[in-house]
Amino acid sequence: MQAHFASRPGYVHSTANDEMPKALVLSSRHYFPNSLLRSVNGEIGTLQVERLDTLDAYFSLSEDERAKIALVIIGEEFAFELARLDASKKRALQSTPVALAYQDARLPNAVLATKDISPLIRSYIPMNVRFDIFISIIHLLVDGGVYIPQEVGGFGVQANSYGTPAKSETDEALSKSARLNALSAREHEVLELIARGKQNKSIAAELDLSEHTVKLHTHNIIRKLRVNNRTGAAALFLSGD
Repeated sequence: MQAHFASRPGYVHSTANDEMPKALVLSSRHYFPNSLLRSVNGEIGTLQVERLDTLDAYFSLSEDERAKIALVIIGEEFAFELARLDASKKRALQSTPVALAYQDARLPNAVLATKDISPLIRSYIPMNVRFDIFISIIHLLVDGGVYIPQEVGGFGVQANSYGTPAKSETDEALSKSARLNALSAREHEVLELIARGKQNKSIAAELDLSEHTVKLHTHNIIRKLRVNNRTGAAALFLSGD
Protein backbone atom coordinates (compact mmCIF):
# COMPACT_ATOMS: atom_id res chain seq x y z
CA MET A 1 0.00 0.00 0.00
CA GLN A 2 1.43 3.37 -1.02
CA ALA A 3 0.70 6.77 0.44
CA HIS A 4 -0.19 9.91 -1.43
CA PHE A 5 -0.37 13.55 -0.44
CA ALA A 6 -3.59 15.49 -0.14
CA SER A 7 -3.78 19.04 -1.37
CA ARG A 8 -3.97 20.42 2.16
CA PRO A 9 -0.40 21.41 3.25
CA GLY A 10 1.13 19.16 5.87
CA TYR A 11 -1.65 16.59 5.65
CA VAL A 12 -0.69 13.09 4.58
CA HIS A 13 -2.97 10.10 4.29
CA SER A 14 -2.93 6.66 2.75
CA THR A 15 -4.99 5.24 -0.06
CA ALA A 16 -6.47 2.68 2.34
CA ASN A 17 -10.21 2.10 2.65
CA ASP A 18 -11.94 4.61 4.94
CA GLU A 19 -13.28 1.71 7.02
CA MET A 20 -9.76 0.89 8.21
CA PRO A 21 -8.72 2.04 11.70
CA LYS A 22 -6.72 5.24 11.64
CA ALA A 23 -3.72 6.55 13.52
CA LEU A 24 -3.40 10.32 13.48
CA VAL A 25 0.00 11.96 13.90
CA LEU A 26 -0.03 15.52 15.27
CA SER A 27 3.41 16.77 14.42
CA SER A 28 5.39 18.96 12.07
CA ARG A 29 6.74 17.71 8.75
CA HIS A 30 10.24 18.25 10.13
CA TYR A 31 9.68 15.93 13.09
CA PHE A 32 7.57 13.30 11.30
CA PRO A 33 8.81 13.52 7.70
CA ASN A 34 6.63 12.43 4.82
CA SER A 35 9.10 9.64 4.08
CA LEU A 36 8.45 8.11 7.51
CA LEU A 37 4.69 8.27 7.04
CA ARG A 38 4.99 6.62 3.64
CA SER A 39 7.14 3.85 5.14
CA VAL A 40 4.67 3.26 7.97
CA ASN A 41 1.71 3.13 5.59
CA GLY A 42 3.64 0.79 3.32
CA GLU A 43 4.45 -1.55 6.20
CA ILE A 44 1.06 -1.60 7.96
CA GLY A 45 -1.59 -2.68 5.48
CA THR A 46 -4.42 -2.71 8.01
CA LEU A 47 -4.06 0.83 9.32
CA GLN A 48 -4.37 4.30 7.83
CA VAL A 49 -1.77 6.74 9.12
CA GLU A 50 -2.41 10.44 8.58
CA ARG A 51 -0.78 13.61 9.83
CA LEU A 52 -1.91 17.08 10.86
CA ASP A 53 0.62 19.82 11.51
CA THR A 54 -1.08 21.44 14.53
CA LEU A 55 -3.15 20.54 17.57
CA ASP A 56 -5.83 23.01 16.46
CA ALA A 57 -6.27 21.05 13.23
CA TYR A 58 -7.18 17.97 15.30
CA PHE A 59 -9.87 19.83 17.25
CA SER A 60 -11.31 21.18 14.01
CA LEU A 61 -12.24 17.63 13.00
CA SER A 62 -15.85 16.60 13.47
CA GLU A 63 -16.84 14.14 16.18
CA ASP A 64 -17.51 11.53 13.47
CA GLU A 65 -14.01 12.01 12.07
CA ARG A 66 -12.41 11.72 15.50
CA ALA A 67 -14.48 8.59 16.23
CA LYS A 68 -12.64 6.78 13.43
CA ILE A 69 -9.24 7.41 15.03
CA ALA A 70 -7.80 4.48 16.99
CA LEU A 71 -4.61 6.24 18.10
CA VAL A 72 -3.30 9.79 18.33
CA ILE A 73 0.48 10.23 18.22
CA ILE A 74 1.72 13.62 19.40
CA GLY A 75 5.19 14.81 18.43
CA GLU A 76 7.44 16.03 21.21
CA GLU A 77 7.35 19.61 19.93
CA PHE A 78 3.68 19.84 21.00
CA ALA A 79 4.01 18.08 24.37
CA PHE A 80 3.83 21.16 26.55
CA GLU A 81 1.14 22.80 24.43
CA LEU A 82 -1.20 20.19 25.91
CA ALA A 83 -1.12 22.01 29.25
CA ARG A 84 -2.74 25.05 27.62
CA LEU A 85 -5.76 23.16 26.29
CA ASP A 86 -9.10 24.00 27.87
CA ALA A 87 -11.09 21.34 29.71
CA SER A 88 -13.35 20.46 26.77
CA LYS A 89 -10.40 19.88 24.44
CA LYS A 90 -8.67 17.74 27.03
CA ARG A 91 -11.81 15.61 27.36
CA ALA A 92 -12.00 15.27 23.59
CA LEU A 93 -8.37 14.19 23.43
CA GLN A 94 -8.82 11.63 26.21
CA SER A 95 -11.57 9.89 24.23
CA THR A 96 -8.82 8.27 22.10
CA PRO A 97 -5.57 6.60 23.26
CA VAL A 98 -2.75 9.16 23.04
CA ALA A 99 0.96 8.39 22.66
CA LEU A 100 3.84 10.84 22.89
CA ALA A 101 6.63 10.31 20.34
CA TYR A 102 9.98 11.63 21.51
CA GLN A 103 13.67 11.83 20.64
CA ASP A 104 14.87 13.52 23.82
CA ALA A 105 14.88 10.83 26.52
CA ARG A 106 14.41 13.49 29.21
CA LEU A 107 11.02 14.52 27.88
CA PRO A 108 8.80 11.64 29.14
CA ASN A 109 9.86 12.14 32.75
CA ALA A 110 9.28 15.87 32.42
CA VAL A 111 5.79 15.09 31.12
CA LEU A 112 5.17 12.73 34.04
CA ALA A 113 6.05 15.58 36.38
CA THR A 114 3.53 17.94 34.76
CA LYS A 115 0.11 17.28 36.24
CA ASP A 116 -1.75 19.11 33.46
CA ILE A 117 -0.21 16.84 30.81
CA SER A 118 0.56 13.41 32.24
CA PRO A 119 -3.10 12.25 32.50
CA LEU A 120 -3.50 12.84 28.76
CA ILE A 121 -0.61 10.57 27.73
CA ARG A 122 -1.17 6.81 27.77
CA SER A 123 1.98 5.56 26.02
CA TYR A 124 5.42 6.79 25.01
CA ILE A 125 7.09 6.01 21.68
CA PRO A 126 10.88 6.42 21.40
CA MET A 127 11.90 7.52 17.92
CA ASN A 128 15.39 6.03 18.13
CA VAL A 129 14.33 2.37 17.91
CA ARG A 130 14.64 0.11 14.88
CA PHE A 131 11.86 0.56 12.34
CA ASP A 132 10.47 -2.97 12.85
CA ILE A 133 10.18 -2.32 16.59
CA PHE A 134 8.55 1.06 15.90
CA ILE A 135 5.96 -0.71 13.72
CA SER A 136 5.35 -3.31 16.43
CA ILE A 137 4.74 -0.55 18.98
CA ILE A 138 2.16 1.03 16.67
CA HIS A 139 0.44 -2.36 16.23
CA LEU A 140 0.38 -2.82 20.00
CA LEU A 141 -1.14 0.59 20.69
CA VAL A 142 -3.82 0.29 18.00
CA ASP A 143 -4.70 -3.10 19.48
CA GLY A 144 -5.43 -1.38 22.80
CA GLY A 145 -2.09 -2.01 24.48
CA VAL A 146 0.13 0.41 26.37
CA TYR A 147 3.85 0.94 25.81
CA ILE A 148 6.11 2.60 28.39
CA PRO A 149 9.86 2.28 27.71
CA GLN A 150 12.26 1.45 30.51
CA GLU A 151 13.77 4.94 30.44
CA VAL A 152 10.41 6.49 31.29
CA GLY A 153 10.55 4.98 34.78
CA GLY A 154 8.11 2.99 36.89
CA PHE A 155 4.59 2.26 35.68
CA GLY A 156 1.96 4.51 37.24
CA VAL A 157 4.19 6.39 39.70
CA GLN A 158 4.71 10.10 40.27
CA ALA A 159 7.90 11.92 39.27
CA ASN A 160 10.15 13.39 41.93
CA SER A 161 11.83 16.81 41.84
CA TYR A 162 14.66 15.47 39.70
CA GLY A 163 12.24 14.46 36.95
CA THR A 164 12.72 10.76 37.68
CA PRO A 165 9.67 8.72 38.70
CA ALA A 166 9.95 7.86 42.37
CA LYS A 167 9.32 4.29 43.42
CA SER A 168 6.26 4.02 45.62
CA GLU A 169 6.87 2.78 49.16
CA THR A 170 3.73 0.66 48.82
CA ASP A 171 4.90 -1.23 45.73
CA GLU A 172 5.79 -4.30 47.75
CA ALA A 173 2.44 -4.20 49.52
CA LEU A 174 0.39 -4.32 46.33
CA SER A 175 -1.70 -7.47 46.24
CA LYS A 176 -1.53 -9.98 43.45
CA SER A 177 -5.05 -9.08 42.33
CA ALA A 178 -4.26 -5.35 42.23
CA ARG A 179 -1.24 -5.97 40.01
CA LEU A 180 -3.05 -8.36 37.70
CA ASN A 181 -5.97 -5.96 37.37
CA ALA A 182 -3.56 -3.47 35.75
CA LEU A 183 -3.10 -5.84 32.79
CA SER A 184 -5.13 -5.66 29.61
CA ALA A 185 -7.07 -8.70 28.39
CA ARG A 186 -4.35 -9.47 25.82
CA GLU A 187 -1.63 -9.15 28.47
CA HIS A 188 -3.51 -11.65 30.65
CA GLU A 189 -3.49 -14.10 27.72
CA VAL A 190 0.23 -13.63 27.18
CA LEU A 191 0.98 -13.96 30.90
CA GLU A 192 -1.01 -17.18 31.17
CA LEU A 193 1.05 -18.69 28.34
CA ILE A 194 4.30 -17.43 29.91
CA ALA A 195 3.28 -19.13 33.16
CA ARG A 196 2.74 -22.36 31.18
CA GLY A 197 6.37 -22.19 30.05
CA LYS A 198 5.69 -21.07 26.49
CA GLN A 199 8.38 -19.11 24.66
CA ASN A 200 7.70 -16.01 22.56
CA LYS A 201 7.60 -17.88 19.27
CA SER A 202 4.97 -20.30 20.56
CA ILE A 203 2.95 -17.52 22.18
CA ALA A 204 3.01 -15.55 18.94
CA ALA A 205 1.75 -18.55 16.96
CA GLU A 206 -1.00 -19.38 19.47
CA LEU A 207 -2.32 -15.80 19.69
CA ASP A 208 -1.68 -14.94 16.02
CA LEU A 209 0.73 -12.13 16.91
CA SER A 210 4.23 -11.22 15.78
CA GLU A 211 7.14 -12.08 18.09
CA HIS A 212 7.90 -8.37 18.43
CA THR A 213 4.36 -7.73 19.67
CA VAL A 214 4.70 -10.56 22.20
CA LYS A 215 7.95 -9.00 23.42
CA LEU A 216 6.20 -5.66 23.87
CA HIS A 217 3.34 -7.27 25.79
CA THR A 218 5.88 -9.07 27.98
CA HIS A 219 7.69 -5.80 28.61
CA ASN A 220 4.44 -4.20 29.77
CA ILE A 221 3.50 -7.18 31.92
CA ILE A 222 6.84 -7.07 33.77
CA ARG A 223 6.48 -3.33 34.38
CA LYS A 224 2.86 -3.45 35.51
CA LEU A 225 3.45 -6.38 37.86
CA ARG A 226 6.59 -4.69 39.26
CA VAL A 227 8.73 -7.79 38.83
CA ASN A 228 12.22 -8.15 37.37
CA ASN A 229 11.64 -10.61 34.53
CA ARG A 230 9.19 -13.04 32.93
CA THR A 231 10.06 -15.68 35.54
CA GLY A 232 8.94 -13.29 38.27
CA ALA A 233 5.75 -12.53 36.33
CA ALA A 234 4.97 -16.23 36.00
CA ALA A 235 5.69 -16.80 39.70
CA LEU A 236 3.30 -14.00 40.68
CA PHE A 237 0.61 -15.35 38.36
CA LEU A 238 0.88 -18.84 39.85
CA SER A 239 1.16 -17.74 43.48
CA GLY A 240 -1.62 -17.03 45.96
CA ASP A 241 -2.31 -13.56 47.38
